Amino acid sequence: MTDAPPAQDAASRQVAANMTNPIPTPLPGNWDATILLLCGASTMGKSHFVSAIFKPQYSAVCLRIDDVYTRAVTRAKMLKSSKAETKHAQQRDARRYARDRKWPSPQIKDAFFASYEAQVRKALQQARDARVPMVLEGGTLMKEDEVAIVAKCADDIFGKQARLVRVAVRVPYKRWLQNRVMRMEAAGLEDAPLRKLTNQAYRAEVKRAIPKPHDRLTDHVVKSPDEMRTLMSKLDRLAPATSR
Repeated sequence: MTDAPPAQDAASRQVAANMTNPIPTPLPGNWDATILLLCGASTMGKSHFVSAIFKPQYSAVCLRIDDVYTRAVTRAKMLKSSKAETKHAQQRDARRYARDRKWPSPQIKDAFFASYEAQVRKALQQARDARVPMVLEGGTLMKEDEVAIVAKCADDIFGKQARLVRVAVRVPYKRWLQNRVMRMEAAGLEDAPLRKLTNQAYRAEVKRAIPKPHDRLTDHVVKSPDEMRTLMSKLDRLAPATSR
C-alpha cells in the first residue's frame, strides 16, 4: 500500500509559515573560494534555499541552472524558429533535450557546453571579486560532465583554494508534497494527479536524484534550512577547526 497525501490545505500551511519565519539577516564569516552545487529532486525547495538563505544571509552569487540551460540552448541554436509566441515552449523542449543529452549534432553539443562553461566562469569570477560563496542551483548538477566543467572553472579561477561542495536538498515527504501541490496550482493543473503524489513516489524521486560520488567534491544531504545553516557554519573558513 502507498501513503495517501494529507488532506490539509498546503497553501494555507505555507502562508502561515511565511508569516512566522523571521526575516534573514547577513551572517559573518568567510566562504572565499567555496562553490556549492545545490541539487536534488524536483520541488524539494532548492530555489527557496537560494532566495531565503544564500542570497540574504551569505550574499552569495547564485546561478540557476535552468537559466544557464536557457541561454545555452539559445546560443547553440537549438530553437526551431524565432517566433516570439512559441519561444517559451521551444526553450522548454530544448532544455529537456539538453538534460537528456539528446544532441542534434556534435557541433550543437559543443556550443551548448561552451556557453555553459562561459556562464559558470563569469559567475565564479563575480564571486571571487566579491569574496562571497558561489551557489549553483539545479537538479542536473548530479551529472558528471557538469561537475567537471564547474571543477575546471573553479580551479582556473581559485587555484588550490577552490572548495567544491555538493548539497542534495531532501526535505521530508509532507514538505515535498506541499511544494508540488503549490506548483501544480500555479500551473493551473487538475487535481487528479494528486493521487499519484504518494510517499512511494517521493521515495522513487529521491532515489533517482542521488548523485554518484565524484573525487573533486564532497557530498552532503540537508533536510531543512537549519541543517543548511549548520553546514555553512562548518564551511566557514574562520571557524575553529574542531567545529568543522
